[in-house]
Amino acid sequence: MPRANVVKLDTFHYKWSRSHRPVLHIKPGETVTFHVNEVTSSQVSQKSRPDELANLNAEKFYPLAGPVSVEGARPGDALVVDVIEVKTANWGWSGIIPGLGLLEEFDKPYLWIWNLRDGRYAPFKKGIRVPIKPFCGVYGVAPPQEGYIDVMP
Repeated sequence: MPRANVVKLDTFHYKWSRSHRPVLHIKPGETVTFHVNEVTSSQVSQKSRPDELANLNAEKFYPLAGPVSVEGARPGDALVVDVIEVKTANWGWSGIIPGLGLLEEFDKPYLWIWNLRDGRYAPFKKGIRVPIKPFCGVYGVAPPQEGYIDVMP
């Protein structure tokens, strides 16, 4: 029976670096289940208000699960990762944070909490359902240079 390779929810870091110790060692072809945080490391909740977005700690944006070491992989190698399935939580959020991102013309914060329980569609306004299309967010390999690199540009 193959072993269960799991990266737990509390196993993450915030910057790319080759100095992070692997939380898991696998062989090529093995499957890993990642339990991951949302983009703000749980600073936004279902009860959050738009005005609270201005107080988020940007240093805790983009938590990266892992790292995972792949046996035989060397610096400069290209790794093939097959994403088999992505499951969402029961809720998610979309927001506009003034001063962050590309929407400079919006000077007031906006927050929408999505109900994702259906798994296929999220209700928006009366008669409008938005298809749920989960994605992995950010993932990659350790950089070749020493030091730490921000995830968020």
